[in-house]
Formats: sequence, C-alpha cells, structure tokens
Amino acid sequence: MPFVVDIKEKLELLGVVLGILTSIFAGIRAILSTISNHTLSRKRRKASEDVNTYLELLRNLENTNGGHRTIDNLSVYQDELMHNLTTSLATLQSARQEVARRLEPKKGWEKAFVLYTPLNLDGLLTQSCFLGLLAAPVVVGFQWIRQAASLGDIAGTAIVVLVIGPYLSQSADQIHRVSVYEQQRHKMLPDHLSTVQRNFLLFHLGDAWLYRLFYYVAGLLFFFIIIVFALIVPNVTRWDLIKLVTFLVPTVIVMRVSRASALAIRKLDILGQMTP
Repeated sequence: MPFVVDIKEKLELLGVVLGILTSIFAGIRAILSTISNHTLSRKRRKASEDVNTYLELLRNLENTNGGHRTIDNLSVYQDELMHNLTTSLATLQSARQEVARRLEPKKGWEKAFVLYTPLNLDGLLTQSCFLGLLAAPVVVGFQWIRQAASLGDIAGTAIVVLVIGPYLSQSADQIHRVSVYEQQRHKMLPDHLSTVQRNFLLFHLGDAWLYRLFYYVAGLLFFFIIIVFALIVPNVTRWDLIKLVTFLVPTVIVMRVSRASALAIRKLDILGQMTP
C-alpha cells in the first residue's frame, strides 16, 4: 500500500523533527530560565544585604561623636553611604520590578507567541512544544525542496500548525495564570479531584472540551496507534525504534500539556467561585 507507506514516512519525518526541536527548545529554555532565575535571585539578595549594611553604617555614624574624624570627613562619608544606599535600593527595586513583570497578565504578541518566561515545568514544556511546532515546517521545508513536496504536504503541515499552535498558546496562558496566582500566594490552588479524576480528566470541563479531546485522541489513542503501527511493520530495526521514541516525544508532551491545561481551567473555575 504505497499511499499508507507514504503517509507513514511523512508522519515519521514530521514527528521526529518536532520531537528533536521540542527537546532542543526545552533544554535551551530550561538552561536560560535557570540562569535568569539564579541571576535575579542573587541580584535581589545582594541588594538587600547591601541596603542592610549601609543602613547599619548610617545608624552607627549617627551615634559617632566625631573622634579622630573631622566634621567635613563625616559629611563626605555620610554622603558616600547615602549614595551607595540609594544605588542599592534602585537595584533592589529593579529586581522586584522584573519579578513583577513575569507575573503580569500577558497580552498581544507576547501572549499569542508565548514570548514570556515560563514559571514551572508545564509552562516550559508548552512553550517548547509551541516553538518546536513553529520551527518544524522550516526544517521540513528543506526536505520538501529536495524532494519537491506536493501541495498537499504543505497544506497538511500548515493545517497542523494552525490548529495545534493556537491550542498550545492558549494552554500556555491558562497554565501561566494559575502559576502566577500560586506563586503570589505561596500556595497551591485546590482542584478537589481524586488521583484517578486528575490523571484521566474525569470531571466537567464546560467549554474546554478541546483539552480532553487532545488528551485522549492526540494523546493516548494516537500514542498507542503509533506504537502498534510501527511494531507491525516487518523487519523493525533499531533505527526504527529510535525514530519511534523521538516521534512520541511531542505526543507525550501534548498529553501532559493537555492535562495541565484542563487542570488549570478547573482551578480557575474554582477560583472564580471562591472570589465574591
């Protein structure tokens, strides 16, 4: 069946490319986020320590009766301490503003293209999968040029990007909103679900049926279909298994993202009920 084989090869190519790109983006984003968080945390900590130090020195200076210092020297010394204190306070304020910016609601292009720092693992995976999805057609395009792809290949890939892209963007926003609330209050929002309900999305989702659809169809069902489809092919090589594992990476990520998005919607609904 040439048609089935051709479809399988194209799915494998797109899946492998998406899996590799998602993994690369996730690794880079994780490294950048770790460095950024560490730098920001160290900046805030040092600025706070400097403020405490300069305040203590100023208090000690007020209790000084002159001693071997002259009045002019004391004035110069005090001015220097005040200047350093002002600089440290400005640095501390800048660091606090950076934290506040990360927790602000996202709008426009920043929201649509997930151009903000993720606050947890689910946000990181959602952003990485989104960026991988956008980059996949560019990488696959080289294969299209080399093999003269048909219009159907290009149209099919465009449809996948246009359908899954907005879904991932919306998912990232839902996850980010819940993460912001939990970080600001230093506590987890309750979802009032059992382990089974939480892992299989066995609760009312309202208008968020798309998240369950992606979780079951694009996740569990597609996951098992690809495994069976690959294993029934005769003469399966180690390379085939490697491609299969790589191909399943974005599928597993979509499953996790779908679950996290559905739970985020659940928590936001509960939060809306809690808010008078």
